[in-house]
Amino acid sequence: MVTGVLEMDADNSLHKQAAEVSNGRGESSLSRSDASEAQPNAKRVRVQMQKELTFKDMYENKELFEEDDEEDTDWEPCPVEKSVEVIKWFCKNCTMDNLDNDICCEECGEHKDSKILSLGHFASPFAQDGGLNEIQPSIKAMRDFDSQESAANSSTAIGFDERMLLHAEVEKKSHPHPERPDRLRAIVASLTRAGIFPGRCYPIPAREITQEELMMVHSSEHIESVEVTSKLMSSYFTSDTYANKHSACAARLAAGLCADLASAIVSGRVKNGFALVRPPGHHAGVKDVMGFCLHNNAAVAALAAQAAGARKVLILDWDVHHGNGTQEIFEKNKSVLYISLHRHEDGTFYPGTGGAHEVGYMGAEGYCVNIPWSRGGVSDNDYNFAFQHVVLPIASEFAPDFTIISAGFDAARGDPLGGCDITPSGYAQMTHMLNALSGGKMLVILEGGYNLRSISSSATAVIKVLLGESHVPELENSFPTKSGLQTVFEVLDIQNNFWPSLKPIFEYVMSLWEMRCLGKKGHMAPLTIEQKKALHAKQKVARGERWSGDPYTHLGSPFEKGKRKMGDRGTIISTRPLKIVIPAMARQADSTSQSHPSIEVQPTPTIDLDAQLEIVDLDGMPKKRKSSFAPFGNKVQSLWDNDFDARSFLQARLDFSIDFPNDHHMAAHMGARQMSNALETHMLRGFLIERAMFEAHCQSDKLVADLKVQLNTRREVATEAHNSLKSLIEERDRLKESKKNKNKKAKKLKEELVCVRTELTTMKESAKAEAFLKNMLEEDLADAQNDIVASEDRAFEKAKAQVACLYPDLDLSKLDLFKVVKDGHLVDEEDPVY
Repeated sequence: MVTGVLEMDADNSLHKQAAEVSNGRGESSLSRSDASEAQPNAKRVRVQMQKELTFKDMYENKELFEEDDEEDTDWEPCPVEKSVEVIKWFCKNCTMDNLDNDICCEECGEHKDSKILSLGHFASPFAQDGGLNEIQPSIKAMRDFDSQESAANSSTAIGFDERMLLHAEVEKKSHPHPERPDRLRAIVASLTRAGIFPGRCYPIPAREITQEELMMVHSSEHIESVEVTSKLMSSYFTSDTYANKHSACAARLAAGLCADLASAIVSGRVKNGFALVRPPGHHAGVKDVMGFCLHNNAAVAALAAQAAGARKVLILDWDVHHGNGTQEIFEKNKSVLYISLHRHEDGTFYPGTGGAHEVGYMGAEGYCVNIPWSRGGVSDNDYNFAFQHVVLPIASEFAPDFTIISAGFDAARGDPLGGCDITPSGYAQMTHMLNALSGGKMLVILEGGYNLRSISSSATAVIKVLLGESHVPELENSFPTKSGLQTVFEVLDIQNNFWPSLKPIFEYVMSLWEMRCLGKKGHMAPLTIEQKKALHAKQKVARGERWSGDPYTHLGSPFEKGKRKMGDRGTIISTRPLKIVIPAMARQADSTSQSHPSIEVQPTPTIDLDAQLEIVDLDGMPKKRKSSFAPFGNKVQSLWDNDFDARSFLQARLDFSIDFPNDHHMAAHMGARQMSNALETHMLRGFLIERAMFEAHCQSDKLVADLKVQLNTRREVATEAHNSLKSLIEERDRLKESKKNKNKKAKKLKEELVCVRTELTTMKESAKAEAFLKNMLEEDLADAQNDIVASEDRAFEKAKAQVACLYPDLDLSKLDLFKVVKDGHLVDEEDPVY
């Protein structure tokens, strides 16, 4: 609850009034000498002036405050005007502010203490719900719910993670932000109260989208700008798009859930799904963050679906605001068809994009289809007409492999931002029509929607259609408003150039538009039956003869189909099959007849029983009626002999009429006979109704018993499945432990292998060093040997020269035999003496 202080405005410009008091006629009544003769009204004027004068006026007009002592006895302190504290409270449903003394919201009528967050749209909007139990642990139950058990019983998956509730506006402002966590809480409460989720839907595990997947949709600058918010307590991309330290994680979770849901649906693991995610995404473009949106969840899901095998993807955006981000991402892509129904109003409605002329470019013209409403208050008829004549024909010709609905529920009735009038049944009808496309492979992604009651009831209705539990009636020909018809006509005029299937539909809508414009300006001329039949014939041609028969010709009402008729002798006929038909004169029935006689029904003339009963005077008729009548225990004769005493009364009246056989009494006799037959017929009808009720009661008892048996069987199956799942979990844990041990052993072996490799490398290096040293030694040895030989040769030559000097006559040719010189003489090595 927010409190505010409203200061009372004080009028401080009273110099003129003070001047009049001091200079004019007020001076005589306020002077000291004439104070005793002043009138009571003059005193009141003086007191009022004292209260209203400023400090400057008080200083300049001191005489106003100079009074005699005798007046002090009548002096009373002037009440001081204090500031009034106005306490306000904000509506849980629509966030509008209200005064504290208001019990219900002036905008949506929601009760001040409404339990919509714990009971969803099942909560009473007028008072507190005392008879319904609150659903507090619903979100925790979603997290703890066994997904395998749910997957066995459902083909609809739901993506949700409570961490997305942490994305909230930190800075407290004068008015709560409409995109708040309570949106998901209200939907969760409604689904839990309806027994849909957890229960009949399959919850998929949440994961955060990777940067590589986001890079396929957004730029690196966009991704970095979102990620940097995780380091800040509070930040703003635009004036209305906030973020806190949890927003980046919530955006990654939302995109990851949408991608996994799309992959699961395309691969056939589930039939369809609903992404219960926030923040929304269809305003997020390649580089821009705006309109409460951070990452474009629908674009991520579309690319994930194509990666899983879907060639062509349809994105249908029924949010009241145009999905400018989704259009920017796919406006050059022919494999993705984007159709949006939104308020536009010539570009004055946020975000200002999405005109009918925006059809895509660079070879993808016609793959962006915008249906821009020209005003608010658009209803189910307008949307259904647009679906029949624009959305479904184009989507059928496109033939998508996968369908995505950007489901913003801000066009719902009562939304504070949308200002439209779509009902939950309208959303269910649109979902039902789209479900026929792409073989039922459809993903619904939550976008906008800010009235909790509208968004929760609409989301529940859509999920019931996905589950196949909601019976959607066949769509009849419903004419739109004039502005809606004009919008569809303008869209067809543009898209007719790209989709051949729209040509006959365009001619039909054009003729319809011409007929609607026959009246005065601003009004619609009513269509005659002939005009409606002509339009229906054109519509049959435009739709390829999909309908037969005249929708404006009533072949019979439900009342006529179930009407029972009575002929002579009270024989009852009916268009419905009856197991038993009792003749009017039950007194003639065979006493041995069974309690289930079989009597053929003959077509007889009809008598208006209601008109006959109006003639009967029942004032003196006995009204005895036994309550212990058992139709299956007594024979038909007991109905008349024991339980209907009015027969004797009528018979007496007939006998009385016979005593006076004239025309007047004869007419009375015939009227009494006819009344007798009518009463008999009504009595027999009551008997048949009682018998039918008894049979229905027996059948209901049998059905309840069968349901109990089925429930027990399912419980046993669920118990067995739970036990088997428990054993599988234990086996999984054992496998995890063994895998962990193997990983440890592998890690140890890897470390040993690294050590061996290190030693081997060291040995190799040592071997190389030894080889290098060996080569060096061999080279040094060879050099030494060469030096020795050279020195020996030099010594020999020197010795030879010395010998030649000592013995000039000596034949030096034999000197090679001497190798040793001893004591200055050459010595032969082979000499034994040596």
